Amino acid sequence: MPADPFQIAQEHHRAGRLRQAAAIYRSLIDADPQHADALHWLGVLAFQAGRADQAISLLEQAAVLRPADAAFEHNLGMAYLHAGQSAHAIKAFERATKLVPNRPDTLVGCGLAYLSRAELGDAAAAMVSFRQAQAAGVDTAELHQHLGVAYLAAGNVIDAITALQTATQKDPNDATAWHHLALAHRQCGDVKDVRKCLNKALELEPNRASAWCALGALDAEAGNYDIAVGLFKKAIKANPNYPTAHNALGRALEMAGRRAESLDAFGQALRASRNSRGGKSQAAGNSARSLAESLGALEDKVTSPRTIEIHHALAANADIFSPDRIPANALAKLFDRYAENFDAHLQGKLQYRAPEMIAQVIGAARSDDKLLDILDLGCGTGLCGPLLKPIAASLAGVDLSQQSV
Repeated sequence: MPADPFQIAQEHHRAGRLRQAAAIYRSLIDADPQHADALHWLGVLAFQAGRADQAISLLEQAAVLRPADAAFEHNLGMAYLHAGQSAHAIKAFERATKLVPNRPDTLVGCGLAYLSRAELGDAAAAMVSFRQAQAAGVDTAELHQHLGVAYLAAGNVIDAITALQTATQKDPNDATAWHHLALAHRQCGDVKDVRKCLNKALELEPNRASAWCALGALDAEAGNYDIAVGLFKKAIKANPNYPTAHNALGRALEMAGRRAESLDAFGQALRASRNSRGGKSQAAGNSARSLAESLGALEDKVTSPRTIEIHHALAANADIFSPDRIPANALAKLFDRYAENFDAHLQGKLQYRAPEMIAQVIGAARSDDKLLDILDLGCGTGLCGPLLKPIAASLAGVDLSQQSV
């Protein structure tokens, strides 16, 4: 074993002895608060253990001490990305790219950060980053999926379908790629292909609640309310705290004339919303868990040959660490964001008439001409509002998505 303490820490790190590695990194920092390598690698350990918030502080200190190290900037960018700090991630990745141009993993990370931020022009910037990664030699299913998502964000549906089809060809077992391909087909109004892709996603991942919900939406739009109810219930079974599914179930039940059941479904939607917010609070509390505890939990999992290989590669290439998977929440947020654009496509391309039907039902149910106090739960972008306003004494809309309301 090497005699140098930092090299010993690296050996522990490579072998998966994470607590020993962290202890040595900390001792080196205690002895020299400006030990850039120890700060950096302790930050990497924190990132590996899922503590992006703690990793950022360490990696920022390391990057300040060694501003010309592209690896430090790259890893800092990844930590920012996992923490949801997209703007900071973009700056870190751009600094890394200036130091080492055309590094594929940095280009991919930068593209993901642009997509996560979702500001005007970010989709185009993401496409540039992903194409540069392609030019640098990356030809993975994951990259094609990223590129397809970027095309979707930019409104280039045809190229999105091509890229996502390539992703599914390269990795036919990626449920997320099939789900994104379904979304692209939906924007084209290709309902048959939407169903085919959603069913494939569910074949691969039966508990994907959002896919069950998307299938239910197709039948609800076609007037097949009883079928839609069954599909929304499957979505709820897969994820009981999925407010969107409860809201969709309530609407389908209402359209089917099952008023009492619909009211219960809307009540469940409110409870699910509270539970989901509570889950976020609990997750925030868990983020305060000590790094030692997190490293211990991670170390206990370091048993598979694949994980050992990752640690081996980590120490063998001690200039940089890149996760073997992209941030799961990044694609989730992207998919949620595209779902918000469905209204325009439903009305313009699929002749979606549900808001008109809802207004007609409510109007017909009035016993007199008295104006109503109306609460639109899950109002989305507010398609029902203008139609309900003439019969409303008061009208309020509530939706889980702040960007929709």
